[in-house]
Amino acid sequence: MFANLEKLKREYSDALTVFFQAVQGSVEEFQALDPWRSNAHSLALKMFRHLSSVNTLCQMYTDIPPGRPPSHYIDFSSAQIVTRAAIETFLTFAHVFGQEDPTLSRFRCEMWQLSGLADRAKLQPASVEAEKTLAADRVQMDELRLRIAPSPHLAAYSENQAKRILAGGWSQLRSWAELAVEAGIHPRYFGQTYSHLSGFSHSSYISAMQIAQARGMPTQLEMAQACLQMLLFYTTHFVANFAKVSPSAALFISVDERAKVLLNKWHIAHATWEKLYADQDAERVKRGQA
Repeated sequence: MFANLEKLKREYSDALTVFFQAVQGSVEEFQALDPWRSNAHSLALKMFRHLSSVNTLCQMYTDIPPGRPPSHYIDFSSAQIVTRAAIETFLTFAHVFGQEDPTLSRFRCEMWQLSGLADRAKLQPASVEAEKTLAADRVQMDELRLRIAPSPHLAAYSENQAKRILAGGWSQLRSWAELAVEAGIHPRYFGQTYSHLSGFSHSSYISAMQIAQARGMPTQLEMAQACLQMLLFYTTHFVANFAKVSPSAALFISVDERAKVLLNKWHIAHATWEKLYADQDAERVKRGQA
Protein backbone atom coordinates (compact mmCIF):
# COMPACT_ATOMS: atom_id res chain seq x y z
CA MET A 1 0.00 0.00 0.00
CA PHE A 2 2.78 2.44 0.89
CA ALA A 3 4.48 1.77 -2.45
CA ASN A 4 1.20 2.46 -4.28
CA LEU A 5 0.78 5.71 -2.37
CA GLU A 6 4.27 6.86 -3.37
CA LYS A 7 3.44 6.17 -7.02
CA LEU A 8 0.17 8.06 -6.63
CA LYS A 9 2.01 11.03 -5.10
CA ARG A 10 4.38 11.13 -8.08
CA GLU A 11 1.41 11.13 -10.47
CA TYR A 12 -0.22 13.88 -8.44
CA SER A 13 2.98 15.94 -8.60
CA ASP A 14 3.02 15.47 -12.37
CA ALA A 15 -0.62 16.55 -12.51
CA LEU A 16 0.17 19.76 -10.63
CA THR A 17 3.00 20.49 -13.06
CA VAL A 18 0.84 19.79 -16.11
CA PHE A 19 -1.99 21.92 -14.73
CA PHE A 20 0.34 24.82 -13.96
CA GLN A 21 2.04 24.75 -17.35
CA ALA A 22 -1.23 24.45 -19.27
CA VAL A 23 -2.81 27.37 -17.41
CA GLN A 24 0.17 29.68 -17.06
CA GLY A 25 1.06 29.25 -20.71
CA SER A 26 -2.24 30.90 -21.59
CA VAL A 27 -1.83 34.12 -19.55
CA GLU A 28 -1.03 36.39 -22.51
CA GLU A 29 -3.69 34.66 -24.57
CA PHE A 30 -6.39 35.55 -22.05
CA GLN A 31 -5.14 39.12 -21.70
CA ALA A 32 -5.92 39.65 -25.37
CA LEU A 33 -9.52 38.38 -25.04
CA ASP A 34 -12.70 40.07 -23.78
CA PRO A 35 -12.38 40.93 -20.06
CA TRP A 36 -15.13 38.52 -18.99
CA ARG A 37 -13.04 35.59 -20.20
CA SER A 38 -10.33 36.39 -17.65
CA ASN A 39 -12.60 34.82 -15.06
CA ALA A 40 -11.80 31.44 -16.60
CA HIS A 41 -8.17 31.98 -15.73
CA SER A 42 -9.12 33.09 -12.20
CA LEU A 43 -11.10 29.88 -11.65
CA ALA A 44 -8.13 27.86 -12.89
CA LEU A 45 -5.91 29.63 -10.34
CA LYS A 46 -8.44 28.82 -7.61
CA MET A 47 -8.42 25.17 -8.68
CA PHE A 48 -4.62 25.01 -8.67
CA ARG A 49 -4.39 26.36 -5.14
CA HIS A 50 -6.95 23.82 -3.92
CA LEU A 51 -4.96 21.05 -5.57
CA SER A 52 -1.73 22.27 -3.98
CA SER A 53 -3.37 22.54 -0.54
CA VAL A 54 -4.67 18.98 -0.70
CA ASN A 55 -1.18 17.82 -1.61
CA THR A 56 0.15 19.49 1.54
CA LEU A 57 -2.67 18.22 3.76
CA CYS A 58 -2.02 14.64 2.66
CA GLN A 59 1.49 14.71 4.11
CA MET A 60 2.24 13.18 7.51
CA TYR A 61 2.53 15.62 10.41
CA THR A 62 4.30 15.10 13.70
CA ASP A 63 3.28 16.67 17.01
CA ILE A 64 5.76 16.54 19.83
CA PRO A 65 3.92 17.42 23.07
CA PRO A 66 6.28 18.25 25.96
CA GLY A 67 7.09 15.14 27.97
CA ARG A 68 5.12 12.81 25.68
CA PRO A 69 5.95 10.51 22.74
CA PRO A 70 5.61 12.00 19.22
CA SER A 71 2.18 11.82 17.65
CA HIS A 72 1.93 11.21 13.90
CA TYR A 73 -1.16 11.97 11.81
CA ILE A 74 -2.50 13.00 8.39
CA ASP A 75 -5.17 15.70 8.30
CA PHE A 76 -7.34 13.78 5.83
CA SER A 77 -10.47 15.48 7.17
CA SER A 78 -9.33 18.92 5.98
CA ALA A 79 -8.04 17.34 2.75
CA GLN A 80 -11.53 16.03 2.00
CA ILE A 81 -13.11 19.43 2.62
CA VAL A 82 -10.71 21.11 0.18
CA THR A 83 -11.22 18.26 -2.29
CA ARG A 84 -14.93 19.07 -2.31
CA ALA A 85 -14.15 22.75 -2.95
CA ALA A 86 -11.90 21.77 -5.88
CA ILE A 87 -14.64 19.61 -7.41
CA GLU A 88 -17.14 22.48 -7.16
CA THR A 89 -14.59 24.76 -8.81
CA PHE A 90 -14.28 22.35 -11.73
CA LEU A 91 -18.07 22.04 -12.08
CA THR A 92 -18.46 25.83 -12.08
CA PHE A 93 -15.75 26.16 -14.71
CA ALA A 94 -17.30 23.49 -16.92
CA HIS A 95 -20.80 24.96 -16.61
CA VAL A 96 -19.76 28.53 -17.28
CA PHE A 97 -16.79 28.32 -19.62
CA GLY A 98 -16.97 24.82 -21.08
CA GLN A 99 -19.66 25.70 -23.65
CA GLU A 100 -19.22 25.54 -27.40
CA ASP A 101 -21.44 28.61 -27.81
CA PRO A 102 -19.42 31.63 -26.56
CA THR A 103 -22.61 33.69 -26.13
CA LEU A 104 -23.92 31.07 -23.69
CA SER A 105 -20.63 31.08 -21.79
CA ARG A 106 -20.75 34.86 -21.51
CA PHE A 107 -24.38 34.75 -20.36
CA ARG A 108 -23.58 32.17 -17.68
CA CYS A 109 -20.49 34.12 -16.63
CA GLU A 110 -22.59 37.25 -16.14
CA MET A 111 -25.16 35.27 -14.12
CA TRP A 112 -22.35 33.87 -11.98
CA GLN A 113 -20.85 37.33 -11.46
CA LEU A 114 -24.22 38.83 -10.51
CA SER A 115 -24.85 36.03 -8.02
CA GLY A 116 -21.47 36.54 -6.33
CA LEU A 117 -21.91 40.30 -6.09
CA ALA A 118 -25.44 39.83 -4.71
CA ASP A 119 -24.03 37.59 -1.97
CA ARG A 120 -21.45 40.22 -1.03
CA ALA A 121 -24.13 42.93 -1.04
CA LYS A 122 -25.72 41.22 1.97
CA LEU A 123 -22.68 42.03 4.11
CA GLN A 124 -22.59 45.00 6.46
CA PRO A 125 -19.66 47.30 5.59
CA ALA A 126 -17.20 47.66 8.46
CA SER A 127 -15.27 50.59 6.99
CA VAL A 128 -15.52 53.47 4.54
CA GLU A 129 -13.48 51.46 2.03
CA ALA A 130 -15.87 48.53 2.34
CA GLU A 131 -18.85 50.84 1.72
CA LYS A 132 -17.15 52.18 -1.42
CA THR A 133 -16.58 48.59 -2.62
CA LEU A 134 -20.24 47.70 -2.09
CA ALA A 135 -21.35 50.88 -3.85
CA ALA A 136 -19.19 49.96 -6.86
CA ASP A 137 -20.66 46.46 -6.70
CA ARG A 138 -24.19 47.85 -6.94
CA VAL A 139 -23.26 49.76 -10.10
CA GLN A 140 -21.75 46.62 -11.62
CA MET A 141 -24.83 44.58 -10.66
CA ASP A 142 -27.08 47.06 -12.49
CA GLU A 143 -24.87 46.83 -15.56
CA LEU A 144 -24.98 43.03 -15.47
CA ARG A 145 -28.78 43.02 -15.19
CA LEU A 146 -28.99 45.28 -18.26
CA ARG A 147 -26.98 42.72 -20.23
CA ILE A 148 -28.70 39.61 -18.84
CA ALA A 149 -32.34 40.74 -19.11
CA PRO A 150 -32.54 40.99 -22.95
CA SER A 151 -30.41 37.90 -23.58
CA PRO A 152 -32.16 35.18 -25.61
CA HIS A 153 -30.57 32.66 -23.24
CA LEU A 154 -32.74 33.96 -20.41
CA ALA A 155 -35.78 32.74 -22.34
CA ALA A 156 -34.69 29.15 -21.60
CA TYR A 157 -35.75 29.70 -17.99
CA SER A 158 -39.22 30.01 -16.49
CA GLU A 159 -40.50 33.41 -15.41
CA ASN A 160 -39.80 32.64 -11.75
CA GLN A 161 -36.31 31.37 -12.56
CA ALA A 162 -35.59 34.50 -14.60
CA LYS A 163 -36.61 36.66 -11.66
CA ARG A 164 -34.32 34.67 -9.41
CA ILE A 165 -31.43 35.06 -11.85
CA LEU A 166 -31.86 38.83 -12.03
CA ALA A 167 -32.01 38.93 -8.23
CA GLY A 168 -28.64 37.15 -8.08
CA GLY A 169 -29.84 33.63 -7.29
CA TRP A 170 -27.84 31.76 -9.94
CA SER A 171 -26.52 29.13 -7.52
CA GLN A 172 -30.04 28.06 -6.50
CA LEU A 173 -31.10 26.97 -9.99
CA ARG A 174 -28.98 23.86 -10.50
CA SER A 175 -27.69 21.23 -8.09
CA TRP A 176 -24.05 20.15 -8.11
CA ALA A 177 -25.24 16.70 -9.22
CA GLU A 178 -26.91 18.23 -12.30
CA LEU A 179 -23.78 20.21 -13.13
CA ALA A 180 -21.69 17.05 -12.78
CA VAL A 181 -23.84 15.16 -15.30
CA GLU A 182 -23.67 18.15 -17.66
CA ALA A 183 -19.87 18.08 -17.34
CA GLY A 184 -19.73 14.40 -18.32
CA ILE A 185 -19.19 12.97 -14.83
CA HIS A 186 -20.97 9.69 -14.16
CA PRO A 187 -23.84 10.40 -11.70
CA ARG A 188 -23.15 7.31 -9.61
CA TYR A 189 -19.48 8.12 -9.17
CA PHE A 190 -20.27 11.74 -8.38
CA GLY A 191 -23.07 10.87 -5.96
CA GLN A 192 -20.99 8.43 -3.95
CA THR A 193 -17.87 10.57 -3.66
CA TYR A 194 -19.49 14.00 -3.29
CA SER A 195 -21.86 12.81 -0.58
CA HIS A 196 -18.92 11.45 1.40
CA LEU A 197 -16.92 14.67 1.04
CA SER A 198 -19.94 16.77 1.99
CA GLY A 199 -20.23 14.84 5.23
CA PHE A 200 -16.80 16.13 6.24
CA SER A 201 -17.62 19.67 5.12
CA HIS A 202 -20.83 19.71 7.19
CA SER A 203 -19.44 17.80 10.21
CA SER A 204 -21.81 14.86 9.96
CA TYR A 205 -21.63 12.15 12.62
CA ILE A 206 -19.99 9.78 10.16
CA SER A 207 -17.12 12.22 9.56
CA ALA A 208 -16.42 12.53 13.29
CA MET A 209 -16.70 8.76 13.72
CA GLN A 210 -14.21 8.10 10.91
CA ILE A 211 -11.69 10.52 12.42
CA ALA A 212 -12.06 8.82 15.81
CA GLN A 213 -11.64 5.36 14.29
CA ALA A 214 -8.77 6.22 11.94
CA ARG A 215 -6.11 6.03 14.64
CA GLY A 216 -3.63 3.96 12.68
CA MET A 217 -1.45 5.47 9.98
CA PRO A 218 -2.45 2.86 7.34
CA THR A 219 -6.10 3.96 7.58
CA GLN A 220 -5.18 7.63 7.44
CA LEU A 221 -3.02 6.96 4.38
CA GLU A 222 -5.96 5.26 2.67
CA MET A 223 -8.16 8.30 3.32
CA ALA A 224 -5.47 10.61 1.93
CA GLN A 225 -5.02 8.34 -1.08
CA ALA A 226 -8.74 8.59 -1.87
CA CYS A 227 -8.48 12.39 -2.06
CA LEU A 228 -5.51 12.24 -4.41
CA GLN A 229 -7.25 9.73 -6.66
CA MET A 230 -10.43 11.81 -6.88
CA LEU A 231 -8.49 14.95 -7.70
CA LEU A 232 -6.34 13.25 -10.33
CA PHE A 233 -9.60 12.39 -12.06
CA TYR A 234 -11.04 15.91 -11.75
CA THR A 235 -7.73 17.60 -12.60
CA THR A 236 -7.56 15.88 -15.97
CA HIS A 237 -11.18 16.85 -16.64
CA PHE A 238 -10.42 20.47 -15.73
CA VAL A 239 -7.37 20.56 -18.01
CA ALA A 240 -9.36 19.03 -20.87
CA ASN A 241 -12.11 21.62 -20.41
CA PHE A 242 -9.58 24.45 -20.13
CA ALA A 243 -8.04 23.34 -23.42
CA LYS A 244 -11.40 23.98 -25.10
CA VAL A 245 -11.09 27.71 -24.39
CA SER A 246 -7.31 28.01 -24.66
CA PRO A 247 -5.54 27.05 -27.90
CA SER A 248 -2.16 27.24 -26.17
CA ALA A 249 -3.33 24.80 -23.46
CA ALA A 250 -4.73 22.49 -26.13
CA LEU A 251 -1.38 22.53 -27.95
CA PHE A 252 0.50 21.89 -24.70
CA ILE A 253 -1.47 18.80 -23.68
CA SER A 254 -1.24 17.41 -27.22
CA VAL A 255 2.59 17.39 -27.17
CA ASP A 256 3.57 17.08 -23.50
CA GLU A 257 4.28 13.43 -22.60
CA ARG A 258 3.27 13.77 -18.94
CA ALA A 259 0.00 15.38 -19.95
CA LYS A 260 -0.77 12.61 -22.42
CA VAL A 261 -0.01 9.88 -19.87
CA LEU A 262 -2.15 11.53 -17.18
CA LEU A 263 -5.10 12.18 -19.47
CA ASN A 264 -4.96 8.67 -20.87
CA LYS A 265 -5.09 7.15 -17.37
CA TRP A 266 -7.20 9.53 -15.30
CA HIS A 267 -9.55 11.26 -17.76
CA ILE A 268 -12.09 8.47 -17.28
CA ALA A 269 -15.09 8.87 -19.57
CA HIS A 270 -18.75 8.39 -18.64
CA ALA A 271 -18.95 5.21 -20.78
CA THR A 272 -16.01 3.67 -18.90
CA TRP A 273 -17.70 4.29 -15.55
CA GLU A 274 -20.91 2.84 -16.97
CA LYS A 275 -19.18 -0.42 -17.86
CA LEU A 276 -17.34 -0.53 -14.53
CA TYR A 277 -20.55 -0.14 -12.53
CA ALA A 278 -22.39 -2.64 -14.73
CA ASP A 279 -19.63 -5.20 -14.08
CA GLN A 280 -19.75 -4.48 -10.34
CA ASP A 281 -23.53 -4.90 -10.26
CA ALA A 282 -23.31 -8.14 -12.21
CA GLU A 283 -20.70 -9.48 -9.81
CA ARG A 284 -22.82 -8.46 -6.84
CA VAL A 285 -25.83 -10.28 -8.28
CA LYS A 286 -23.70 -13.32 -8.99
CA ARG A 287 -22.45 -13.44 -5.39
CA GLY A 288 -26.00 -13.10 -4.14
CA GLN A 289 -27.14 -16.02 -6.25
CA ALA A 290 -24.22 -18.22 -5.26
